[in-house]
Amino acid sequence: MNPIKFIPFSTREAIRRAILGKNHFHDLSKFAVNIGCHVAFDVGAQRGYESILFAKTGMTVFAFEPHRPTFKALQATIRAEGVANVYPFCLFVLNESIAVNAKSLTSFIRAGSPAPDLVKIDTDGDDLKVLAGFPFDTCKPALFSVERDEAGEVAKKLDAEGYKIIYAIYKPVNRWKRAIFSRYSLTPDFQGGEWGDVIGALPGYDIESAFFS
Repeated sequence: MNPIKFIPFSTREAIRRAILGKNHFHDLSKFAVNIGCHVAFDVGAQRGYESILFAKTGMTVFAFEPHRPTFKALQATIRAEGVANVYPFCLFVLNESIAVNAKSLTSFIRAGSPAPDLVKIDTDGDDLKVLAGFPFDTCKPALFSVERDEAGEVAKKLDAEGYKIIYAIYKPVNRWKRAIFSRYSLTPDFQGGEWGDVIGALPGYDIESAFFS
């Protein structure tokens, strides 16, 4: 058993922020709650850091992680944190026309899942394929946070769906492989080795004031 789990999550987050600084999910979670988000989809949940962060705000979280060893770690994290509002699924979430043995978010929602207010996607390069399987014609979440791709196709897709775009930019991964947040930007002004997420919000939500203040 990991002894660090005996330290309350809020305390661990305070220590983490003191050492590494904030990440954009802190701001995203706060903003999501302020605008009334209740359901989050975490696609590419890995070991569950963002799922737990969202859940601690009171949101119901559907966490998708297809790789079974990592999925077991996700389940262990959920148990250790004692959260009852995170529902894990060992499932590839892609456009079904692109990949076999995958389930699209369209199928998942049409099967009876609550529609998400917040969608986070981090799938190691398959993010656009996940977006391709989202039912934008019938469901428009208030917020997206999607790993940025070099070609900028993720931003183009969200822009085409009517979302206001900003970028969360991170410094190049250091030798400890820790993500260190750098800044927000209205344009994709990523410098050498920097990476980050595209944040999209529906019109009517003032993300510039929320993230740049």
